Amino acid sequence: MRPLLLLSPAKTMRFDSALSPAISSAKPTQPLFENDAELLARELSSLSCASLRQLMGVSAAIAELNEKRYAAFSQQPARPAIGAFEGQAYQGLDAKSLGAQEIEYLQGSLRILCGLYGVLRPLDLMRAYRLEMGTKFACGGAANLYAFWGDRLTRALADDAAAAAAPFVLNIASAEYAKAVDLSALGVPVITASFPGPAVYAKTARGEMARFCAQRQLSDPSELQEFTGTHGQWAFVPSQSDERCYTFARRAAAKEPAEKRPPPAAAAAGRAKRRAR
Repeated sequence: MRPLLLLSPAKTMRFDSALSPAISSAKPTQPLFENDAELLARELSSLSCASLRQLMGVSAAIAELNEKRYAAFSQQPARPAIGAFEGQAYQGLDAKSLGAQEIEYLQGSLRILCGLYGVLRPLDLMRAYRLEMGTKFACGGAANLYAFWGDRLTRALADDAAAAAAPFVLNIASAEYAKAVDLSALGVPVITASFPGPAVYAKTARGEMARFCAQRQLSDPSELQEFTGTHGQWAFVPSQSDERCYTFARRAAAKEPAEKRPPPAAAAAGRAKRRAR
C-alpha cells in the first residue's frame, strides 16, 4: 500500500534535455483526460496573441510562445510529465537522480493536478502548455477551469486511491490546485503538508517531500514527521499540527549549500530567461 500524493504542476518546462535512464526506460502512459486537453488546446488556439496575454496575465513574449504552441499543439513533442516540469517543486523532487524503483513508486502514487490535462501521472506523455488552474477561461459551457473539470478530478483520484488501497492522501499541492479537488470525497484520510514562509521555499519543500516518500517507499503517515528536507532545513512542529495538517518550520539558520546557489548575475539571468518562457 502507498499513499496518493497530490502536487501542482510548474510553469517552467523543458523538452530538449536528456531523460534519466530510469525515466527513459520506463513505459510511458497516456493522460486520463487527454481528449479534454486537446479540446482545451483547440479552444485556446482560436485566441490571438493579445487575447492570450490578457487571459493569462503574461508578457508579450510568453503569450506569443503559447500562441505558437496551441496553433500546432498535436504536433508538439511529448515527454513524460516528470521529465518535463522544471519549477521549484520539481527541482526539489529531482526526478532525474531517482532510480527505477523510486520512479515506479511515484507512478503509482504521484498525481500532478493541472489546468490543461486535469491530472497527470509521472510517466504520462504531455506537451508544453501554459494554463493555470485559476485562469478564468470559459470552455465547453463552463465559466472557468474549476467548472470545466467539475467533480471529474475528484472521482478519478478517488478511483486511484481505492485501486491502490491507499492508506491516506498527502496534499502537497498549492491552494490554487487543491481547490480543484473535493478532498473530503476521496474516501481516505487526507493530510495536508504546510510549509509557512516564503513561497519559493514551500514549493521546493513540496517536491522534496514527494522525493522523501519515494526514497522511503513510504506507506505510514507517521513517517512524514521525520521529513527534514534535502539539506535538513525543515522540522516537524507537533504543536502546530494535527491529524489533518502537518506543519513544518524552516530552521532559522537554514541555508542551501553554496554550490546550489547561483551567483547574483546568473540568478538574475535565470529569472529573465524564465519570464520569457
